This record gives sequence, C-alpha cells and structure tokens, in this order.
Amino acid sequence: MHFKKDLAKFLSGFLVHDILTHLFLAGSGFLPFQILGINFTPEFNTIMIIIWSIVTVGLVYYAWFAKK
Repeated sequence: MHFKKDLAKFLSGFLVHDILTHLFLAGSGFLPFQILGINFTPEFNTIMIIIWSIVTVGLVYYAWFAKK
C-alpha cells in the first residue's frame, strides 16, 4: 500500500548489509584490491561506510518514523 516506504525499508536493509561488508573489509586485511576497475583502498572503504550510513539513517527515518 505504501510502495515508497516499503522500498525504503528494503533499501535500508540492503545498505545495512553493505555497511557490514565494508566494516568486515576494514578489519580483515583484504584491502586494497580491485574489482571491475574499482580500487577498494582503505580510504575509499571508509568513505563508503560514512556515506552509506548517512543514507541508511535517512531511509530508516523516512520508512518508519516520518508521517505521511
């Protein structure tokens, strides 16, 4: 019924998984590496953790706490 809020809930779950993956990479010693031409360096990984965390907080707020 609320497609946008349901989509925000799904995307926030997906992004939490992505954040956890980046946190795992940060502590695993696998960095740096390259996949499909993207260099995953410790700096890039940290930036991605910060950006996805901010986006996830916004999606969680919209999906569960924002009024119509």
